[in-house]
Amino acid sequence: MRFLIVDDDVESYRLLRRRLEVYGAVIASADGKSACPVFSDAHHQKKPFDVVFLDIVMPGVDGHEILVEIREWERANLAPDQAVKIVMVSAMKDAKNIFTSVEEGCDNYMTKPIRKQGVYDVMRKLGIPDPGE
Repeated sequence: MRFLIVDDDVESYRLLRRRLEVYGAVIASADGKSACPVFSDAHHQKKPFDVVFLDIVMPGVDGHEILVEIREWERANLAPDQAVKIVMVSAMKDAKNIFTSVEEGCDNYMTKPIRKQGVYDVMRKLGIPDPGE
């Protein structure tokens, strides 16, 4: 499996990366501006990501904008069954952000701080079994 983490907070990225490495390869994008080129380049290289984790609050381009851009790119370039799973990651637990994320096309929402069981729960909801199963 291949994962893309888009998060400007180094500590959050490290925690999430450590939890995901047991599933497969983890690639990072430290800001929203570089996330979409990394995503589309992976497809062009025939190494698409299985799951993208997007932080919502980032300077410049935020997670909501990236989510919309990825979904638009997929509609223009892929069959519907090839869409990547996208998990929004945020310290914000308010209904507005969660609803907006779902409306824009995310597959799940995970709140910070990053916890091992939280990652496992999200992965199971995406249909990915716990590591070692």
